Amino acid sequence: MNAEQKQIKEDNLASLLGEIEKLRKEMLKAAEVNGRDHPSVLEYSKEIDRYHNLLIQYRQKRDGA
Repeated sequence: MNAEQKQIKEDNLASLLGEIEKLRKEMLKAAEVNGRDHPSVLEYSKEIDRYHNLLIQYRQKRDGA
């Protein structure tokens, strides 16, 4: 893997982490306004789970697991 490919992979990791953090903040805001049991909060949680699963897959591929 050359330096450019490694940088692209690190950028992807940063992008995934950034998206998870953004969604987490939005979920907390929605919970504060609508309550934790509101459907929008559940949708944010599901979306965070999807990104988290992508992150796990990415790290497993990166680490050769």
